[in-house]
Amino acid sequence: MSRQTRADGDQATPAAQIGARVRTYRTNQGLTMRELARRAEVSQPYVSQLEHGDLLPSIPSLYRLAAALGITASKLLPDLSSVPDSSLSMPTGSAGTTQRVLAGGSGRGLHVHEITIAPKTAEDGWFNHSGEEVAVAMEGRPSWENTHGVRHALPAGGALVIDTSTPHRWRNDGDLLARIILICADSLSAESEFHANPEETLTLH
Repeated sequence: MSRQTRADGDQATPAAQIGARVRTYRTNQGLTMRELARRAEVSQPYVSQLEHGDLLPSIPSLYRLAAALGITASKLLPDLSSVPDSSLSMPTGSAGTTQRVLAGGSGRGLHVHEITIAPKTAEDGWFNHSGEEVAVAMEGRPSWENTHGVRHALPAGGALVIDTSTPHRWRNDGDLLARIILICADSLSAESEFHANPEETLTLH
């Protein structure tokens, strides 16, 4: 089968696997590309390129597409065992930042991401989503902030339970590279949607 039509795409590239999954869920629900694009706040050409395996979505775009399809983001992720080093670099749209999916992959309820942020750099956009998320600062002193004006600077080894329902982003005001590990748990149910206390922090020893 072609990369556009096979539902699992296990032998295809990561982009083709994600595109095949998006197309399968979209067509199973009887949605047009235009309608999915409207719901996910992306363009119709973007959906077309995605379904053809011509691009990888950013993590925020992946979550928006999943929400528009009524599924968890992990259902769109590729089989990481088919990816070199079993990790997947995702585009960020923010200069000086990188993001990789390190563990989890297709159909897993729990997935792990790594974010790096260059000195004096911040993520360009604000991002909110369903589910639960814990961040651990591995290097540098990254800061998490949300649109309510809450900010936390994490020392190396520090951890933060994140309120994912509020638009938020990461920044690095320091002089050294910051590296963060995110442990993410998906949730579709509004009853189980996580609303963490942004003040809840701890330090690992």
